[in-house]
Parts: sequence; C-alpha cells; structure tokens
Amino acid sequence: FSNRPYAAFMERAAARFPDDDVIAVMAADARMVTWGDSRQREGTVPQRLLEGVLARNPDHSGAIHFYIHLTDWIDRQDFAERYAERLGRIAPAASHLVHMPSHTFYGVGRYQDAAAVNVAAVAADAAYERRVRPPPTDYRSGLLAHNMHFAIESALARGDAATATAVSAQYRERYLGEHGDNRTRVLGSATWYTLGLHRPVSEVLAVAAPGNALEKALRFYARGEALARQGNAAAVRAEAAALASLRTGTDAPGLGRAGTALAEIFQRVLEGRGAMLAGDFDAAERAYRAGMAAQNAADFGSDPPLYWYSVRRSLAAARLAQGDARGARAQLQASLRHWPNDPLALYALSLAERRLGRAAEADRALAQAHAIWAGEVTGMPLARI
Repeated sequence: FSNRPYAAFMERAAARFPDDDVIAVMAADARMVTWGDSRQREGTVPQRLLEGVLARNPDHSGAIHFYIHLTDWIDRQDFAERYAERLGRIAPAASHLVHMPSHTFYGVGRYQDAAAVNVAAVAADAAYERRVRPPPTDYRSGLLAHNMHFAIESALARGDAATATAVSAQYRERYLGEHGDNRTRVLGSATWYTLGLHRPVSEVLAVAAPGNALEKALRFYARGEALARQGNAAAVRAEAAALASLRTGTDAPGLGRAGTALAEIFQRVLEGRGAMLAGDFDAAERAYRAGMAAQNAADFGSDPPLYWYSVRRSLAAARLAQGDARGARAQLQASLRHWPNDPLALYALSLAERRLGRAAEADRALAQAHAIWAGEVTGMPLARI
C-alpha cells in the first residue's frame, strides 16, 4: 500500500482551497509521511503549505508540530524557533506537543530549554496517567522513553548533572532491568553516560557487570569516563581494551546495529582519553579521529544523537594539546556548525583563539561557554573535552 496517491489528492485539495488551514496541514502531513524522516531540501510543497498556515495563524498547533519535524528534516531548525516557543503554552496537557519544541531547541543549541520542555512533558504524561489511567500501549511507552532520553541528552550537553541524574533515575526505574527491551536499552545509554560523567567514581566502579552485551559496553564506557575524572590513564586504557575485546568476542552479535556503532565510538574515545592523560597527544589524535569517523558513519536514526557529544571536539582538544591552535580552531568551528553552542567546544575555542593572539574572539567564546555550561567550564581539562 502506498501513501502517495492520498498525498497527491490532498495537495490538489489544498490548491483548490488555498485558505483552508485544516486541508493545508493535512496535505503537508500526508506528503511528509511519504518521506519518512529522510533529509530533504528547502522549498518543498509541505514547507510552503505549513508556512502559509503559520503566516495566517501562528498558534496553529498542528502546523507548528509538523513544521518542527519538517525543519528538522531540512536541517533548518532556526526557521521553527519562534513557533516552537508557543507550542507548550498552546497545549500544556498534551505531553507530545509539550515535548516537540525540544527538537528545535536542541538543533539551535538551546540545551537548557530542550531539557526543560522534556521534563515538563514527562510531568504532563504522569498527570494524564493519574487522571485517565489509560491502558498501557507501546506507542505511549515509546514516546515517554523518547522524552526522558531527550531530557537527559540535553542536560548532558550543558553539564547539568542534577537534571541528567534525576531523569536517569526515572528512566532506569521504568525501562531498564530484566524487563528492558533492545530499544529501551539503546535509549538508556544516556543513563550510563550520566553515571560515568557525573556520579561518584566509587559508585560507578561498584556497578555489577550486566548480562546484556550492549549494557556491558555501556558499563565499560561509564567506568572509563569515571576513571578519566581520576586522571588514571592506565585504567582508562584497560576499559578501552575491554571494549575492543567485546567488539570481537562471542558477545559481539548481541550488541545489535546501534550497539555495534556505539561500542566502537566508546572504545576510540576512551583510547583518546587515556592517551591524553598519558601525554601521548599524537596517539590521542589518532584515536579521536577514528572515533569521529565512527560517529559520522553511524546511522542511528535518532534525535538527539545516541552518543552525547561531538567527538570532533575531542580531536580538536588533542590538536590543541599538540600546540596546533589553528588546526584545533578549524575542527572546533566545524563541530559547532553541527552542534551549535556546545559549551565545551566554545571553551576549547576560547583557548585556541587566545593562543592565536585573538583576545576579543577568545573572550567572546569564553563568555558564551560560561553562559551555557551548568558548572565552572574553565575547570575542564583538555583530556575530558
């Protein structure tokens, strides 16, 4: 069965009734369904239809919802920003619509706002569940898992340990453990990142080895990030070696497609962390470059990305440690084009600019980093950038 004849019919109807908002939104949605979530170019019929509706009625919740999706697919989230700011107020009890602006906010680098609307969406879902007590469905469960994952990833992007930890606890209680399935384990990767990046090292190291292959990889990674906080190069490298063995061992098929890609990124990042801590900056560059290539090649089909930051940022840190401020700046500028307002990239950029004698540019990048990062950004060592 093809959706294309219906989409063509609705487009003809929209042409006949150009001022009908309902028909225009239905036509746009119908055509977008035929796309899936594939990357598109600007100027499509759905874009023109939705922008026409929003020009007449900027509070049209359906038009805003689909316009957020569309601007994600054409990689112009900035187009939807002024409408995304309206949506939660228009439908405060509809958890999915409360959540939707986070796609736009994350895409333009508003990580605090992206986390906040997802926390609000989780609360709206809980209120609905208490009031209505609906029967469980995979659809609602999947949306809630997505909202929690999005909240954690957005919080991690700005070093917000409190939000990431609180939502991780909710996620683990609801979705992980013996009843977790592969999809919820994959999204649950964010809870392991939170563990490794923000929980006490003793707590991280005390986590028992899980039986699931993906969670084994996540545990190795969380341990490596925690040990990097201690500055223990040899121990970090040991976790990277454990990941390498897992990727080639009998458990490897159990990683699944996403887990296989993630495990390679984890290994290369930890190899880079260990090399940076040991002062072997050339080895760190090689490891991070391999990690960046693995991240770029991965087709996770997820928003936000399944891995929590741009490995290109770490490659830039290695270049900076080598004394190549110009090369580091080029890598950071490239990273920031795809991860706008990444505060650790901005901090590293401030260091590169200062070494290049560009004081004004350095001050500007540092001020941006301070404004976004939840803690004291200047305390972050290059080995953890």
